[in-house]
Amino acid sequence: MTLVRPKLGVGQKTLIAFSIVFWLPVSVMAAMLFFLTQTQLHNDAISHIKVQLKAAGEVYAERTHQLKGVLNQLSQQQQTQRLFAEKDSQGLREILQGISKENDFVTIVLAVDENRQVIGQRNRVSSDILNINNVLTDALTTGAMTHSTELVSREFLGSENSELKKLFKDVGLVQFVVAPVRLSGKVHGALVVGVLLSDDPWLGNTIYNRFGVQMTLFAGSPSELSFLHSTSSVPHNAWQLWQPLPVLLQEQISHGKPFYGQLPISGIDTTVAFEPLKDSRNRVVGAMGISTESRSINNIALSLIGKAGLVAALLGLLVSIALTLIIHHDITRPLNSLVGAMQRFGKGDLDTEIDLRTGDQLEALGDGFNTMARVICQREERLKKHNRITKLLMSTLDIDELLNQTLKAVLEVTRYHSGGNYLKEKHSKILVIHAYLGTYDDIQSM
Repeated sequence: MTLVRPKLGVGQKTLIAFSIVFWLPVSVMAAMLFFLTQTQLHNDAISHIKVQLKAAGEVYAERTHQLKGVLNQLSQQQQTQRLFAEKDSQGLREILQGISKENDFVTIVLAVDENRQVIGQRNRVSSDILNINNVLTDALTTGAMTHSTELVSREFLGSENSELKKLFKDVGLVQFVVAPVRLSGKVHGALVVGVLLSDDPWLGNTIYNRFGVQMTLFAGSPSELSFLHSTSSVPHNAWQLWQPLPVLLQEQISHGKPFYGQLPISGIDTTVAFEPLKDSRNRVVGAMGISTESRSINNIALSLIGKAGLVAALLGLLVSIALTLIIHHDITRPLNSLVGAMQRFGKGDLDTEIDLRTGDQLEALGDGFNTMARVICQREERLKKHNRITKLLMSTLDIDELLNQTLKAVLEVTRYHSGGNYLKEKHSKILVIHAYLGTYDDIQSM
């Protein structure tokens, strides 16, 4: 199979060669730079999003801190202490309603005695035993204020507000603050306040407005399957309420470990940072995370490499053209001169010579051509003289003329200045000179 090659000049081949030599390493370098830049940007993004997650955690705790201050103040008032000691449900209800009025984000407000029995609610009186894991027990036992995030059933939420029961199929996520009430050194009960996080966009919107990132709050048992209970209500949010916890997150979160990295969310590459949420028994009850699109990181990397690549391309093109012009001058011009000389020589101009002063192999090639031309000229001249002798031998019958002309031709071919023709006498067999050139003495001395 014959390889078909395009007919290109030296200059074109040189330009292509330089372009390949330039673009191959530049392309590899650009790919490496893009990978390194993208990796560095991703690392920086993850480091930055970790800091933002910590800041988001402070927003997450804002309402808890606010309620701690309110409950601490109420629990130390003598009126509150007296109402708990007397188990005055009506008086406690007024206090609970006051807490709700001043803190409209509160979902659950209860008063319990030292045995965890409910002795006051905003809307009604209940004698149920309140069970919210260790957060209440610890407060009643130690006499210190406690707080935690707990999973509560829809029935529990319905006991406080029947409308809440309709919003959830299974559980809700609630931040609890418990403030024990002491009188004469004895704990008589506690104020229990809860903030429902599920289906509340306040936290997500606040974090988005402050830091420009999306907040997500998953709740449920990660070992089974938890769902998204809260996020921001801003447009173009890739997260949707009640979507399941991503599989890549599930293993890390279920083991109580944070997750930092990238996830595809609704078909969008997203940089995320998640930390597990634990209840008062140190069990994982969900995960809180923030996220930002990774597409912008890739665009930044492409933009940086694109600008650098454009500059490199223009620079490489200029360098390639400059080198091609230099090589065209140093190679193509001598080659054209050599080709022209060969063409003239081939047409019969045997006196053609070429003068190349390039200081390289092209100059040696020119000298070789000149040497070859001179040798061919000399051979051509000798051949002409031999032909002339041959013609002479065939064209004359005068022996003296033939000897003289033959001698002249031989001396021209051999480049001698004198010589002679001798013939042997028929009878004496002695050589007798019949024609000579030069002096006779020179001939005799030969």
